Amino acid sequence: MTDIQIDLDLILQNAEAGNPDAQYAMAYHYTLGLGVEKDVKKARDWYRRAAENNHPDAQLALGLYYNHPSYGELDKNEAKYWFSKAAEQGNKHAEQFLIQIIRELSPEPIEEADDDHLVACMHDEAGIRLRELTEAFNLNPKILELFGEGKVCYSHPSDDGEFAYVSLLTAEDRYVQIVEEFEKKKNCLVYHCIESDYTLALLYVCPIPEDWEMERIDPRGYIDSYVYNLTEPRESEFGSIVIGRCSGSGALVRLG
Repeated sequence: MTDIQIDLDLILQNAEAGNPDAQYAMAYHYTLGLGVEKDVKKARDWYRRAAENNHPDAQLALGLYYNHPSYGELDKNEAKYWFSKAAEQGNKHAEQFLIQIIRELSPEPIEEADDDHLVACMHDEAGIRLRELTEAFNLNPKILELFGEGKVCYSHPSDDGEFAYVSLLTAEDRYVQIVEEFEKKKNCLVYHCIESDYTLALLYVCPIPEDWEMERIDPRGYIDSYVYNLTEPRESEFGSIVIGRCSGSGALVRLG
């Protein structure tokens, strides 16, 4: 028995015991034909087992499998699901593939879009933006987790203005009505809010996929928002704001 075969037997033993790294290794061996006959289907099955055990590289690989027609099981929605799972764990390659596939699946033109599909794409786009904010500004990762559960958070200053916190918008919160009315009137999706002075900046995803890239945060900290004037609502308007972070709390602050 060769050393490769001995190693493979140990990997298989651990893989069957549920070890995700070993499951990923088995998939890799079947993908390249290392010590076994090359078998795409068996590779896929092992990638799936590892992916279901939250192995980010396996989730990426499974997404690639369903995203490539040469494997015979082209399924863009399945690919998007696994890219999303890997991206949630910080896999940068998966994030790029997720952005690409969301654009491929995004309805065009909007007038002919299926409403449920459009809303799902907007939620995916909001998740991408929250991950970008988490990476760039150390945004509290709980915000993305709660958004996945259909809940929106907002950043707000302390009473003395020296610090900032993150809170969950609840039914009793005075800002809920503002968010709901904005989403209904503008057909947008709000994924975070920033309170400052007498305004509430709503970070949103519009229903036009072609505009999504322009709405995202840029390297200077500018991001598109709807600035609601809390004292003079009629003066509320769309515009770019500059944001920064509050060290230690995971909250965002408006700088301009």
